[in-house]
Amino acid sequence: MKFELSSFTVIAAHFGDFFWIGNLEKRIRSLSKSDSIQDFRIVDQDRSNKSALFLADLPSKPSVLTFPEDVEQIAQFGHDHAAALNHCMNVDYATSHLIILDSDCFPIKPDWIDMIQRILDAGSDAIVARDPHKSGLSHPCFMVLPIGALHRLDFAEGFMEVGIDTGRLIGFQLQKQGYQVHWDEGKKASSYRSSYFYLERSLYHHGSASFVSSSQKKLSSQVNAVTEEFFRKKVAHGEFDLTLSDKIRLSILKRCTRLFVTS
Repeated sequence: MKFELSSFTVIAAHFGDFFWIGNLEKRIRSLSKSDSIQDFRIVDQDRSNKSALFLADLPSKPSVLTFPEDVEQIAQFGHDHAAALNHCMNVDYATSHLIILDSDCFPIKPDWIDMIQRILDAGSDAIVARDPHKSGLSHPCFMVLPIGALHRLDFAEGFMEVGIDTGRLIGFQLQKQGYQVHWDEGKKASSYRSSYFYLERSLYHHGSASFVSSSQKKLSSQVNAVTEEFFRKKVAHGEFDLTLSDKIRLSILKRCTRLFVTS
């Protein structure tokens, strides 16, 4: 059993959507104890002047990391998230663990860091979100990684070769290295889109949310901009469960969108 107090650096990727990265920053700031997170860094994968100005103006003043584009990854998949996270594995950190969050995966309860600490105290070295769609794979929306393991992890393994998405083999890689891994099971938040709760509903992941504002057609085409605007308003009000009226409205929005696209 472990009872050492861990220390945490948070890394989050920004793909250009100001709502989601702003929401994540606000929730980390308001739902974390003042000494629970020692460092907060944002990987700017949008790499635009607008993003640079927006990120620099965030209240918590997080460090902003920008890495060179991986042209091959962007050409094939519309993003180079895997390459950016691999760059992060070679950055120096002064904490015991690195917490990786997608910009649309964020705390919704103030006990989220306490829950992470309890899992580590119970004997786990690392925590990975289990990919809800493919058994045995991890998901980079939420990971807690020991700093000592970082330089041996590869978020791009299988990415270009066989199309395995970003970080899906990180849990497997950690286990191969002998680390005790806690696989955190996601619980479906809505039948109307791919959204999940983690850490016993302390974290919420609104999957692929930032794609809606992407300049890459391969990404923006994966989400419905009309229904995403509906969900944004819910999230902005701290609402993560759908009422009956919400479900009826969503059904109407989806039907109207399909009619508009096919007309």
